[in-house]
Amino acid sequence: RLPHLGFDGDVAERVCKRCKIVLDSRDLEERVVWRLARCRDYLAGNLTPYFETGVDTVEDAAYRLTRAAISLARSIPLGAQAYVAL
Repeated sequence: RLPHLGFDGDVAERVCKRCKIVLDSRDLEERVVWRLARCRDYLAGNLTPYFETGVDTVEDAAYRLTRAAISLARSIPLGAQAYVAL
């Protein structure tokens, strides 16, 4: 949540109640500022999307198709020789 302070959401941290209140208020302030900036950019007509749509290359599509085919083949009951081939 607060990467600028080195916190990781997956790692449990113990802090005193006063520090937790300070951290929660700082987190809230950061989210409010972010939302206000997003609203400002939207109203100005230059809202940056959260993600960039990438180019789907032929290699990416072939990789996904291959992974799906292997997954499908592994889910179908096969003989021992065919299973070893996968």
